[in-house]
Amino acid sequence: NNAMSSIVDYEKITNKLQELTKSKKYNFLESLAEDSFKEVFEDNRIESVKIKIEKPDAIVNAQSVGIEVFKSRNDYEGS
Repeated sequence: NNAMSSIVDYEKITNKLQELTKSKKYNFLESLAEDSFKEVFEDNRIESVKIKIEKPDAIVNAQSVGIEVFKSRNDYEGS
């Protein structure tokens, strides 16, 4: 078993998530999070992920607004 096969390509995942935000307009951060979970869990080696999404300057006088969601593969596949 090759040790390299267990290494997750974070750059590939980052690029996929960037493409999501470019290809679709999201009205809700939660919708973007759900699509992001879908992309991340396509890699069967990933068992859990915490996604934090911030939208800078969304609210006047606030630095940013955002959400943070944690899901395990079991949570995701059960939903």
